This record gives sequence, structure tokens and C-alpha cells, in this order.
Amino acid sequence: MKKYQQLAQQIIDQIALGAWLAGDKLPSLREQVALSGMSFMTVSHAYQTLESQGVIVARPQSGYY
Repeated sequence: MKKYQQLAQQIIDQIALGAWLAGDKLPSLREQVALSGMSFMTVSHAYQTLESQGVIVARPQSGYY
């Protein structure tokens, strides 16, 4: 499994466990880079993957929810 897929799965697991509820703001890309130790591009790819799957929603100039 690629790194972005691992991160995406971790986020899905955290949502399933109730770490984030519907409408909660996820860490920004930069915050997630610091938390995960992964590159900005990897984190961005993971978030884009989750958005395309309908797991999270991007709000322009606000963040991911």
C-alpha cells in the first residue's frame, strides 16, 4: 500500500472511531504533514483521494471537513 493510501486509511479509521464527526474540520495539509511526517504532496494526495471518495469535503479557503 502506498503512503498516501495508508494515510487515507488512517483518516477513515479515525473517522470510524469517532475522532472526527460530520462537520468537524480536519487538520490542514501543513498540520497533517507535521503530524504524519509525510511530504506535503503525499498528504495532499491522500486528502484528494478521500474527497473523490466522498469521505471528506474541501471548502475553499477554509479547509477539509
